[in-house]
Amino acid sequence: GERHVEDTCGNSTPVGTSCYAFCAAGYSGAAQTWTCDLVVDPDNRSTGSGIGNATGLEANETLLFLNGSIPDCKPEPCLYDVLAGAHFVHDCAGAVTGQSCTVRCNSPSFVAAVDGGGGEARLECGSD
Repeated sequence: GERHVEDTCGNSTPVGTSCYAFCAAGYSGAAQTWTCDLVVDPDNRSTGSGIGNATGLEANETLLFLNGSIPDCKPEPCLYDVLAGAHFVHDCAGAVTGQSCTVRCNSPSFVAAVDGGGGEARLECGSD
């Protein structure tokens, strides 16, 4: 699945320097530091949970990779209940980023205001 991770690494992170991985808008989790590593001999490399994978290299083969953990990004709760009030009923309680919910009119006089008169609308919780 999609991890919803962004980073500051760009296309040219020099060997031995670091950049940061963080959760995309609408998701939360601890940012992680990634270091650009050069592996020459995988037998001398520790087997951490890095992003790079040095397994399968021949002796003295080199590999450049970003070493660090991937942030564990969880969707954040939706902050805005735009259609609150006695005229609407919905199943949006507890919705998080990326989820959708249904809003229905609770009053016949408001049916025309939602979804072109159908009385029901599907809303998606975005990152804003």
